[in-house]
Amino acid sequence: MNYEMRLPGYGGAGVFLRRTAAREPACRKAIDIWLLAPDFCKAVLGRATESALLPDLARYLFTVASSATPERDLPSFADTTAGLSIDVGTSDEVRVGLRVRVADDPDADVVDYLDIDFETSRAALVVAAEGIAAVAGGMDLADFGGLD
Repeated sequence: MNYEMRLPGYGGAGVFLRRTAAREPACRKAIDIWLLAPDFCKAVLGRATESALLPDLARYLFTVASSATPERDLPSFADTTAGLSIDVGTSDEVRVGLRVRVADDPDADVVDYLDIDFETSRAALVVAAEGIAAVAGGMDLADFGGLD
């Protein structure tokens, strides 16, 4: 499988995204999302999304990696159409603790979430951002807003 984003974490956890065909004819963009931990694998397939999801996510991941204290400096990342959000809980010089949440049904009145908390490296965040940029086209690290 070709993934637009592979974000591995310590201890076997990770999050994976890839573009896919939309399940609904009215939807032009869709992604598959996998949340992986040593004791579970949850997938949300064919989730409708905004067209800016991948470039916005690439910028967010790179900015998290380059911020000394992303848990204080940055808001959460959210794509409400896809029901995807990412929060930074902790960080140090090497590691960043993330919570990734995916709504079971983003359009429901009461939303239940699939979520995973895991630690990853700042280097893995940069590699994930670069991977997204490579498939999103027309992006490079200078576009990521974290570089001055």
